[in-house]
Amino acid sequence: NHNGTLDKYEGDAILAFFGAPVKYKEHAAQALNSGVDMFINLEELKKRWKSQGDKWPAMVHDMNMRIGINTGEMVTGNMGSEHHMNYTMMGDVVNLAARLESGAKHYGIYFHTTYETLKQAGIDQYEWRFIDRVTFKGLIKWHQTVEILGYKGKVKEQTLLLIDFFQKGIEEFHNRNWNIALEHFEHSLKYEQIEHKKELNPSMVYIKRINKIIDNPPDKNWDGSFNLDMNLNTDDSDQD
Repeated sequence: NHNGTLDKYEGDAILAFFGAPVKYKEHAAQALNSGVDMFINLEELKKRWKSQGDKWPAMVHDMNMRIGINTGEMVTGNMGSEHHMNYTMMGDVVNLAARLESGAKHYGIYFHTTYETLKQAGIDQYEWRFIDRVTFKGLIKWHQTVEILGYKGKVKEQTLLLIDFFQKGIEEFHNRNWNIALEHFEHSLKYEQIEHKKELNPSMVYIKRINKIIDNPPDKNWDGSFNLDMNLNTDDSDQD
């Protein structure tokens, strides 16, 4: 429906890209729209599975998925040799998309992208929130990541309240107003909609992080970024 190109299946994963082999100016929006529509369709599927009674186990009724999307310049084309050729994509942009997908589980979220991707797609087309300034494995520069929660005006009131409190918490966090940020995150915690891991969500991640920071404040050069690779075994990011 959104002119994406299926690259390959890897186990239970789908790899796809947009803007090749046919170039589309709206490739970022096409990618995000595909993600939003997949979540909408998954909810419809779960309703159908639940209506079929004992045909499916509870793990199917509660099935979820993670999506990572990134946009930028990459290489696409026939890769390999005359013995094995595959039309695929390569590049740092592709690697970051994979990091976004796997990194989402450390915040308890399901749709992880970058702020740059969101801006290219159209920032006013979606309901979203900032997640973190993340330095991913193998990268030096941090990226501002965001969670997409649905199309603009198409989410529940509870989600809008979640976004409002959480965004205020993020702003105060980066301004080093720890106690005020903590207040906002404690409010947003009440509205988190993580279904199958309720003990894990971005509000809880920041509450734990702030409690550590209050005891050990960062130096003046602190930029609010978080090295996800270096901190995978800490309390605020060890969610499997």
